[in-house]
Amino acid sequence: MLDPSGQIEELRVVKLLSKFRDDPTVNKGERANLPQPRNSDGNSENFPFLSFLDLERGVTSGFDLTAYSDSDFAGCKIDRKGTTGGCHLLGGKLVSWTSKKQNSVSTSTAEAEYVAAGICCAQVLWLRNQLQDYDIQLSKIPIYCDNTSAIAIANNPVLHSKTKHIEVRYHFIRDHVMNGDIELHFVPTEYQLADLFTKPLDVTRFNMLISELGMLNPDE
Repeated sequence: MLDPSGQIEELRVVKLLSKFRDDPTVNKGERANLPQPRNSDGNSENFPFLSFLDLERGVTSGFDLTAYSDSDFAGCKIDRKGTTGGCHLLGGKLVSWTSKKQNSVSTSTAEAEYVAAGICCAQVLWLRNQLQDYDIQLSKIPIYCDNTSAIAIANNPVLHSKTKHIEVRYHFIRDHVMNGDIELHFVPTEYQLADLFTKPLDVTRFNMLISELGMLNPDE
């Protein structure tokens, strides 16, 4: 169990580190005299916060980036546009999420999911670029999608008649799949964490998803 005062210290650390984000160096980090957050046992191990100096020294164990992408096809009853949902986890911790109505009407669930995957890919690439400032190099970042047709479209560089109407800007995901920057993987809908950001859910599933995302302690 975390000490509440440790959470306050964590916020103070983040505030201090944000001053040096454009030029992160060990010397600046040392001059900041950053405290080490600790849990209620006085132990700093396994605390869910990787210190600034650890990043500089290349300590990246358990620091993998994963993403979940989902879409609610024709969810809006007024204009029939879908909703894009996505979440991004760094070291198993939720760091970014999105929930936004799509700009155009999709003609199939595959198209809606493909558009959502493209938006999720853009955020993943931005996060990867931020991590490169700390010498953390990531490739083949997994994006989990629950639509096999959308995954097939992203993995196929050939433009078919059924996909030519999709806006060109969403097809950039194909290049990053071919370059090995990201990988699309199938995940069953019941394990799709991004489902939370696309539509209203019943209480049981809602609580299950926010628990999986680390936003709810199931023991409380």
